[in-house]
Amino acid sequence: MTSLNDTPRYKLSYNGTLRTQTRDQLLASETVREWQYVPHDHDALEEIAGRLGWAARTNTTWTYGALVKDVTFCIPSINEGKPYLPNMDVSGDTVIRRKDLELVDEFLTYLSLHSYKEADLIASALVTGPAAGKPNAEFLRLARKVRRATPRFTPDTELWARELRLNYSYFANLK
Repeated sequence: MTSLNDTPRYKLSYNGTLRTQTRDQLLASETVREWQYVPHDHDALEEIAGRLGWAARTNTTWTYGALVKDVTFCIPSINEGKPYLPNMDVSGDTVIRRKDLELVDEFLTYLSLHSYKEADLIASALVTGPAAGKPNAEFLRLARKVRRATPRFTPDTELWARELRLNYSYFANLK
């Protein structure tokens, strides 16, 4: 019998029975990646994590620009290892460099995987995408992967709102 090897929602085995990945398999498939930036700057990682925690405790979100405003990155492969401020224009008046977006997305993905592993939360939900008031693409990619029980055609904003509520609720219960 011909089967679907890999679809966005599930895998079918050779005999047609439904087979989903376990939480550990999902985490393993995401964490085996080679991190280009995160291992080189723990100070920036801690600063961004602190800002995400603040957003969750105060029931708010960050834009990409506001999240990394005044966060200095020191990564050997960027700016010859010298202190670097990403160009994530808060006002949206200038074009964001692809490398800066990759840098911030990697930090968000790393922190989201950690929050998912430790507390079943996707921390990148706390950061809006370039279109104000909309979820960011990296959050949606990860959420669609780890929230397998979510119906396939759930609107992005509904998925995002649900994840925001989980983040806010979790942090409210820590007080």
